[in-house]
Amino acid sequence: MLNKKQEFQQLIDNGPSGKSVLFRPILMHFAARHHGITYGELASDHRKLVDANIRCMEDFNTEALYTASRELISREHDRRFILSGGCEITVFTPPENLRAMARAAKNATI
Repeated sequence: MLNKKQEFQQLIDNGPSGKSVLFRPILMHFAARHHGITYGELASDHRKLVDANIRCMEDFNTEALYTASRELISREHDRRFILSGGCEITVFTPPENLRAMARAAKNATI
């Protein structure tokens, strides 16, 4: 059984297989900026999408997630949106990541 990073590497090496790949997006726009590309580039190229996700998994800790969540809340303060973990939250998602996002929402001044 492959771990998540190995699944991503397999996707980079072989392209999409039709099998669903579980991404850990954090905040995809933030991931795109972190990777130095636009969201459109990220969403339209599976290699860039996978690489950005791997970088985020390697580079971000709970406080970085809190900071990214606060940035999004601040930027979107005048619009309705749902702060969430992206397409899915798996059983492997550390509970402290969810707490960081909840803390960012609770600390927001709107």
